[in-house]
Amino acid sequence: MRICMVKKILLAVAALLFVISCATYDTNLGDDWTEDQFFTKAQQASDRKNLSEALFYYEVFLLRYPQNNTKGIAAEYERAYIFYQKKDYDLSETYLQAILDKYDNSPYSYLYPQAYRILSEKVMEKIEEKKAIAELPFFQRGKARKYGLESLNKNQIN
Repeated sequence: MRICMVKKILLAVAALLFVISCATYDTNLGDDWTEDQFFTKAQQASDRKNLSEALFYYEVFLLRYPQNNTKGIAAEYERAYIFYQKKDYDLSETYLQAILDKYDNSPYSYLYPQAYRILSEKVMEKIEEKKAIAELPFFQRGKARKYGLESLNKNQIN
């Protein structure tokens, strides 16, 4: 299972490098960029709905500042959430699970803000619900999306 997750992450990094090579935004970042500049630029890109650009800044941040556990977990969450927004639920789920594993297993977990654990768990629940709805017959999906899975019970299905 762990090897499969590593393969998915490596595949995502390869895909990211491909996207970066095709990017239309400035990818030439100086060594003088601060940690806060990466987050500011990523948030600005996200606000403009340019998720690929935002992802680029978070990825570069993670490569440049691997020792920053507090902001690193924030960048990892934002990366996972970007994939969720792009509807790449499998990759988002992989990254979110890696975050939750860090909270459970990392010796640095005391440095991580608890908000990212809670947010990761909530997004994982949303992904599970979306996957469950996708497996429903097409005529039940609309109601399940609107009212939730619990709105479907045996008596209502005709």
